[in-house]
Amino acid sequence: MQLQEWLNYIASIHNKRVDLSLDRVQEVMQRLTATHRKQYEADGYKPFIITVGGTNGKGSLVYALNQILLDRGLRVAAYTSPHLYQFHERIMIHGVYPSDEDLCQAFAQIEILREGITLSFFEFTTLAAFWLFMQQPLDVWILEVGLGGRLDAVNIMDPDIAVITSIDMDHCAWLGNSITAIAMEKIGIARPDKPLVIFQQFPNEAYTQLQQAGVPCYYPEYIPTLEQAIDAGKISRHTLAKTVCVTRLLPWKITHAQLIASMHKLSIPARKQIFYSYQRTWLLDTAHNPAASQWLQRDIQHRYANKKIYAIFSCLADKDIERIMEPWSASVQHWHVIDLNPHHRAIPRKKLKAWLANKNWSYSLTNLAWLEQNWHPFVSTLPQDENNLIIVFGSFIHLGFIWHQLRSGL
Repeated sequence: MQLQEWLNYIASIHNKRVDLSLDRVQEVMQRLTATHRKQYEADGYKPFIITVGGTNGKGSLVYALNQILLDRGLRVAAYTSPHLYQFHERIMIHGVYPSDEDLCQAFAQIEILREGITLSFFEFTTLAAFWLFMQQPLDVWILEVGLGGRLDAVNIMDPDIAVITSIDMDHCAWLGNSITAIAMEKIGIARPDKPLVIFQQFPNEAYTQLQQAGVPCYYPEYIPTLEQAIDAGKISRHTLAKTVCVTRLLPWKITHAQLIASMHKLSIPARKQIFYSYQRTWLLDTAHNPAASQWLQRDIQHRYANKKIYAIFSCLADKDIERIMEPWSASVQHWHVIDLNPHHRAIPRKKLKAWLANKNWSYSLTNLAWLEQNWHPFVSTLPQDENNLIIVFGSFIHLGFIWHQLRSGL
């Protein structure tokens, strides 16, 4: 099968969109490690594993650590999700995406190993990433949790360092309807006697459980001189502080000079990423929940106080659209809201249209399929002025398409 055929097939073999359990994926992983034990344990090989969970900031931290460790001369693999435009973006080995052929081979191996065990798309592709990682000796695996922590497929690997970047209300249908409930799920990535990097305002009940389990907790330190030496537009001060904290816990020494050099080289797709294209200024960010939207709005207000803001936005049905859009109500001149139907998680068009009609906002509603076919006519409707800033945020679905168009100059 070709890559897209594999991806379609993997999406079809498990009839539940979210099935939070580790039993099935652990069983296939046991077969995987047994089958590849020779390579996996050759010459005493055991990778140092960093697992990154949290509501926001996970991807940025993974990219930052990946850049730092590569620059340190280590052999590094990184796993993130979701992707923006192509599936390959989820997997990096030595900073390089796998080829179609590599991915197809990995999928074929997992298909053989699962022997009829049903796996979700995320579980199947996570195992495929691990198979690719096991084909060569690597010093470090950096793994981003997909959803929650305790029952996420990534959690079958025992981390040497775990990180929880932030906790906010998101994926409540699966993780719980309170900060404490969500925190209790996310601390599932922690292991006794292994460092866990958290933040000062961590929920008390979750922190108590960590103490009882013997998990040593570490807090990020904000270093003004380091922040001043690094472009805050690439990485937030919160992510930078957690990055520094992790590097201090590694078995390899990372100096401040090395960290600064790596941060200057850092490029994170669609994380406050600026494009100057079509004679317009664009800022793309993957903010797709209330906390991320608020952080982005504050940063934009600070960095681009004199700009007129035009927003291109979309939202899935399981997100809190009210709390995501509301922080921008006074600053956005016009909303270009993208209707994601017929995607299975899209807000029904009638519901979206009725909700927008009740807002005193200047807006237009455009279907993503139409946008993909009429990109240039759509761009021509956007104001062309150096005092304007076009912000694209919300769902990865429309963001990935626009990111690809701007990056490719199409």
